[in-house]
Amino acid sequence: MKVFLACPRAMDEDMVERLKVELTDMFTDVVFLPSHTEFQKHFAAIGSWDGWAAHVSGGQDYLTRQDYYQSIMCVSETVGKSTAQIVERSLTRGKSVFLYDENKSIKLVAAIEEVDSENWANGWKIIPAS
Repeated sequence: MKVFLACPRAMDEDMVERLKVELTDMFTDVVFLPSHTEFQKHFAAIGSWDGWAAHVSGGQDYLTRQDYYQSIMCVSETVGKSTAQIVERSLTRGKSVFLYDENKSIKLVAAIEEVDSENWANGWKIIPAS
């Protein structure tokens, strides 16, 4: 299973690697693919932010017809516009989205809420399921 690990763009690479190791230790047979690595590999070919959100939330391998990412794991309760679009589109498709919080607990995400449309870096909030 491949999970898109949605990390803030400004997050230190050592921190991203630490989170990836923590999560990999918690789950067997799950590959966590950090957002910055996936962005560098795929964004240029996709060419737009809207296309990027569509690729992550619902893109499929041409031959296997399986989603590139079976789930989304956010690591911050506040997210930017691109991650908000990915979360919203994934939820709409019925894809599981999770929040890995600072207490090292994992919560199912119910929704995404816009709190400041002018803040493209942190203007949306993850709403965990009750």
